[in-house]
Amino acid sequence: MQLILFILIFPFLGLSENAQASQQSAITLSISKADLDEYQNFVKGRPAEEIDNFHGVYLREIVESILIQKALKLGGYDKPIKLQPVINYNHSLQLVSAGVIDISGISLWHYDAVKIDHDVYISRAIIEQGDYIVGFYTKANNNKALNASSLSEIQQLAAVSSRKWFTDWRTLRKLRVRTMLDTFPFANMVKAVHSGKGDFTLAPFSSNSDLSIEQDGFKLIPIPNIAMALNDSRHVTISNKHPESQLMLEALNKGLSQLNDDNKIHQALAQSGFYNTQTADWPVINL
Repeated sequence: MQLILFILIFPFLGLSENAQASQQSAITLSISKADLDEYQNFVKGRPAEEIDNFHGVYLREIVESILIQKALKLGGYDKPIKLQPVINYNHSLQLVSAGVIDISGISLWHYDAVKIDHDVYISRAIIEQGDYIVGFYTKANNNKALNASSLSEIQQLAAVSSRKWFTDWRTLRKLRVRTMLDTFPFANMVKAVHSGKGDFTLAPFSSNSDLSIEQDGFKLIPIPNIAMALNDSRHVTISNKHPESQLMLEALNKGLSQLNDDNKIHQALAQSGFYNTQTADWPVINL
């Protein structure tokens, strides 16, 4: 495990040193490599603090990255920010924990953040517990699933998820569904549902007009008029190895509080489609 972690971190060590040499005052913020082009296409060189309209960006991760930068500025932390591409969520967690990257631009579930709290400071929630709403995604011809309209009927279905996604897995266990199939990554979950190995998988509602999601040519749609709240909150982590980590935490929390008080966080996530207007009135199972 130590060797794997070293391999994941080593390529970034030189980048970090070079960045310090050429731009000593900049702090680093993680962003998924897969999201970087879309981030740049949306931002178009604008300072994050000047962005108030999030229509046209459909990835929650991009919205969060901008909100984190806005919050730091609002909180009075003015040093420049350098985006550091990472492979995925777990890679971001590892690099911030190791002090290679200063701030997670990809929010973490609280459950994951507290596991590394000896290496990081944890911000106030950017998405509160109960506010991360997902759909029960199934195949278009799975009539049993599509006709489920209550908790008891959902409990008779077979779920597909992954133990690696602890929050999803714990939520499904509390839901007490008939069976749970463990597979990874998400593309395999979609494929398993499409092939009939399971009835549904949990996923945020998409911005498509029919709310559908598609992976590798396999299309799923949500069970109508019912949704699920994932049982955790999401936070930003700051490496405590940075000499100004406490200042960054204070500024970030101050800025997030102001954005929350002004309803800017909810507004941004709603404009991007994360809080989907099509499903706003759907009953939500919250365990």
